[in-house]
Amino acid sequence: MLDRLKRLFTGAKPPVPPAPPGRPPLATLDDLDALIDRCGLSAARDLILAHTTPCFHLIAGGPAADAPLGTTRLGGAPDLPVGSVWPAGKNGYCGFLGQLDLADVAARTGAADLPNRGLLSLFVDSIDSAAEPVPVRAILTPSGTALARLAAPPGRDDYGACANPLNPVQISAFVPGINVPPFDLRLYGQIEALAPEADIDAFEDALWPTPPGTVGQLLGQGFDHDGTDLRLAIHARQIGRPGLERYDFIADWAEWEGLKQIEQRLQNGTTYRPWTDANDDDVRYVLDHRPALAAGAADLRLLILIRSNKAMNLWINDADPIFLFIPSARLKRGDFSELHGAVTQG
Repeated sequence: MLDRLKRLFTGAKPPVPPAPPGRPPLATLDDLDALIDRCGLSAARDLILAHTTPCFHLIAGGPAADAPLGTTRLGGAPDLPVGSVWPAGKNGYCGFLGQLDLADVAARTGAADLPNRGLLSLFVDSIDSAAEPVPVRAILTPSGTALARLAAPPGRDDYGACANPLNPVQISAFVPGINVPPFDLRLYGQIEALAPEADIDAFEDALWPTPPGTVGQLLGQGFDHDGTDLRLAIHARQIGRPGLERYDFIADWAEWEGLKQIEQRLQNGTTYRPWTDANDDDVRYVLDHRPALAAGAADLRLLILIRSNKAMNLWINDADPIFLFIPSARLKRGDFSELHGAVTQG
């Protein structure tokens, strides 16, 4: 009664409990099956399912500044073994992205792809552009280790990845979802060949929506909004051919010769040609090694994606996400010593 009177005379509103997380349009394989039928893609069902993986949408909760040591959260300061120092890279102190209590994640998701114990802490050294690798680092602290919350290092200019530590935010839910590539010219060419009358645009549009409050994704596939396969971009750098991913859509040499004929007359009188003979070697490599390149890209699994978002005060390039990939064999054995980061645009 007293609380009600106080609200009556002060205008204060009662606290609103957080709404349960929404359900994504594609939460289960049954949802995907229904979408396939609605869009007239039944003839391509097996092909689509072969490119489908489960994932979990990360839903932001409230601030986590006072969260107990070792709990799952994004941003803030890391909880590391007593006596640890804040990790640093060649560009200064690393930016702390967040930590996952793997026992908590296992209990809330049932995901068998991750270890079910330990505290996984994720850091990024520097963030530049899509053309540059993003050095990332993971620390897996065994369960039962005495932890301490590190104090932020002094001097905002000493941060390599961000000017300030990110706001600490809870992960209120891991919402199951389904990932299908929204952009893959060769894949959708195959789909169209199987179902030429289908509404492929409606199908692709339905792949994007996520539940309200989504700030990232655990597992699944990592998709760039412009269609680039970031896994292939990472693999291309690993084999010493950075930028090779730009030519993955080309079906054959005849198509490439046609692309080289495209030109545009600019206002200053010069002629712009986006594709030239200078790229011949990379295109030949793609066409000659396509199965090996596809296998190299497929070997990288998305570990986590974190979107630019207000809750964390995270802003990357043009409000883009950061992707952390891990080789599948390392993920299988719970070895996080090799991670590959990637961003878009910039």
